[in-house]
Amino acid sequence: MKVLIIEDDEYKADDIIKFVKNKYDAPTIDIAVSLAEAIDKIDESLFDLIFIDMAIPSHTAEHGEGAPMSLLTGGIDILLELSEMERTDICVVITQYPSIEISGEHYPLDKAPKQFKALLNCNVLACIYYIVDDPKWIIDLEKVI
Repeated sequence: MKVLIIEDDEYKADDIIKFVKNKYDAPTIDIAVSLAEAIDKIDESLFDLIFIDMAIPSHTAEHGEGAPMSLLTGGIDILLELSEMERTDICVVITQYPSIEISGEHYPLDKAPKQFKALLNCNVLACIYYIVDDPKWIIDLEKVI
């Protein structure tokens, strides 16, 4: 199982890593903490499962360089890249927001995957609401995987 986790919050990324390691035997896990890094990894390899955070920075912070710009719709840029490449990698959005803005309109998390499929032809299995220290996201994720 080859997994990509696109997440800039270390605590949330660690939670997702723990989930993946508990769910799958010996998974290969790649981490991307920015849009630029995620696009590079997607361009380099196919994945069995991609976890996507909707709000990620434009690039990885480097010492002595300007602060990366936060992109509230960076996850959509990743889905656009997958769509343009005609990729069918299974994606799960894990977000700390109760809705997702797609083309200027907000969709509840249970409706967003259908919109992603209709607009981008992306394989978004689910959009999961993540709350720190609340195991509900794990239960929701277990139901869809």
